[in-house]
Amino acid sequence: MTFKKRNFLAFLTPALLVFASLLNSCNEEPTNLGFSLIKDTVAIIAESGKDSIYITSAEPYLFNPETFNPGAVLIGKHGDYKSSSMVRFSNIPDTLSYLSESDIQSAELIIYPLNYAYGDFKGTNLLSFKVKPVIKYWDNKLATDQFYADNSMFDNKVVAQWSGSIKLSDSTIDPITMQLDKSLVLDWLKKTAGKKDTIWGIAFLPDDNSTVINRFAAQGSGAIDYARIKIVCNTAPGIVDTIYFTSAIDKFFLMGKAPENNKITIEGGRQIRSRLNFDITNIPTLAGIHRAELELTMDAENTYFGSSIQDSIIRVDYYEAAGDEKLASPLFYFYMKRESSTSNKYIAKSLAPVFSQMLVTGQKGYVVFRFDEPISELNSANRIVFHGPADPDTSKRPKLRLIYSLLDNKNSSK
Repeated sequence: MTFKKRNFLAFLTPALLVFASLLNSCNEEPTNLGFSLIKDTVAIIAESGKDSIYITSAEPYLFNPETFNPGAVLIGKHGDYKSSSMVRFSNIPDTLSYLSESDIQSAELIIYPLNYAYGDFKGTNLLSFKVKPVIKYWDNKLATDQFYADNSMFDNKVVAQWSGSIKLSDSTIDPITMQLDKSLVLDWLKKTAGKKDTIWGIAFLPDDNSTVINRFAAQGSGAIDYARIKIVCNTAPGIVDTIYFTSAIDKFFLMGKAPENNKITIEGGRQIRSRLNFDITNIPTLAGIHRAELELTMDAENTYFGSSIQDSIIRVDYYEAAGDEKLASPLFYFYMKRESSTSNKYIAKSLAPVFSQMLVTGQKGYVVFRFDEPISELNSANRIVFHGPADPDTSKRPKLRLIYSLLDNKNSSK
């Protein structure tokens, strides 16, 4: 026997003990995942969630309230949900402060509906809102609760308003045109020429009788049509010009019911994501994770997707440390897929790298659930809710299935 062969056999001497674990927050028998291993070469042991709860808690949280220029804004109201928006304009000339109201033939505010609605869009489908000047400083850091708490941000004067129904369509939807108070235009022209006062723009504020929230085009990457003001005016005797103020900064403020603690909630507009926390300290650090599957059960009663089709895929991100999700890209990311269009089950089958990394970094960690498509996360009121690890119905709790191997007891440690 050669030296290489002797060493190879010596390496194989310690028997590998393979655990197939169905790890969830309730007691269940092992699944086919474990029994798919070659039965005559391994030992299969089922660990009960009663003895080791690897999924510890779920935490919904607000990801990034500072988003602006998302490419679309939401305006309207339905039930507990309400969305207002603000826009600041550019291309305001500084050479027309001499104009008077009689010089302005027309002033129009134009916005562009998109093919999405949340609320009673199949019934009353009523959107009603008023437009008021913004008179205080604001930027992308303005939070939703601050926006709704500070009524002094707006002038009481209504400079435009609209009420009606928007018929959704896959093709282009006609823009909404409103008559704009000419005195606002004159005020902005004088302020721009004086270069002393800042123009903070306008706010779209939904009326309480609205039954729907609609999406409108806004400033952002790739945007073509967005809010603008069209002014037809006499700039000199016999000369009629058309001037456009165009959107420069857009931001909307979606308010709704708070997500439930210990449920997994993903919601667009407010950018609510959720963490699912794990504790795998009873798996030895030298274990080899061969396979990991995570299954979530959707809470259909609290899930709503407006006029859009429900996302069949959601994204699962893994970060090395708490707080990294706002500072860095995920170390790994995966996808959960809905079993079918009629199923409430979402499954991720490739999470082994997550738990291998947790064994290296303290045997505790979490993953983050989010919408994969930016349009769902940034520009909708869509939300999907999954049952959490403390759900009274144990059959609906998240389920984690692991297959891992380790050296025999003499050579393994935690």
